[in-house]
Amino acid sequence: VVVASEEVAKSSRSPIKARIVASATSGVAPKEIFIAPVTAVQKVLAKAEIGSPGTMQAVIKALKEKQVIIKEGVAYRLYDVFLEHYLRYFG
Repeated sequence: VVVASEEVAKSSRSPIKARIVASATSGVAPKEIFIAPVTAVQKVLAKAEIGSPGTMQAVIKALKEKQVIIKEGVAYRLYDVFLEHYLRYFG
């Protein structure tokens, strides 16, 4: 995943596939390190006002339609368009 400013993204040859609408961090005690992503995701969902299952399904559908994520079995994989372009030109 490559994160860039809107100006840089628009000047590249690759299409913009997503935008960041919210971010969060979470600090926990060292012994609880593996719970930190859970609380960070909860914060992001609240900031972006995404919480209901219907909303999440709509988000997943939109990402699938733009081919940003690909379903593999019961999980989803992020499609890395930048790596594909890099390999096409320099591979």
